[in-house]
Amino acid sequence: MDLMEDVDTAFDLTRKRVTEGSELPMVMVKGTERVVIGLACRDAEERAKVLFGMGVMLSNLKPEYVIFSAIAWCSKQFLKRPSEASDKEEVVLVGWQTRDGSGGSRALPFARVGKEFVWGEVMEVEDFESPPLGAFWDGVRLGELKPELAEEWRQRVGIKRVNKE
Repeated sequence: MDLMEDVDTAFDLTRKRVTEGSELPMVMVKGTERVVIGLACRDAEERAKVLFGMGVMLSNLKPEYVIFSAIAWCSKQFLKRPSEASDKEEVVLVGWQTRDGSGGSRALPFARVGKEFVWGEVMEVEDFESPPLGAFWDGVRLGELKPELAEEWRQRVGIKRVNKE
């Protein structure tokens, strides 16, 4: 699979999880293997810390890209934060970043109507920034620079090293 196929997969998995009542954010990392991990973090700051640690621990997979998927609010009003806008909608937000720092984001709007969901069309999101994805790559670089540290972290959390070099 390539990056955009994995972005589509992230949309599919997140949409399925939403319809089943689970709204935990998800991270997909593609390197020598593909890893999908659910996140239970209070806020973006905590997500950045968790993704940094994930980057260190998964550095041995030689990550090519990381994809983050979550439920978010999107403002329909230009230059208004969703928390300040009266006209906002819920979206599945999928952002990605490659090892070289390029990336992007797409959103899939939806509405809850009783127990049903009405899904819109996927749209590009401009000016997407994700400190947690940047933190992931900082962790990867540290893990590659200090493989013994990364191995120690993996052992502490019970992750077996997949790629022995």
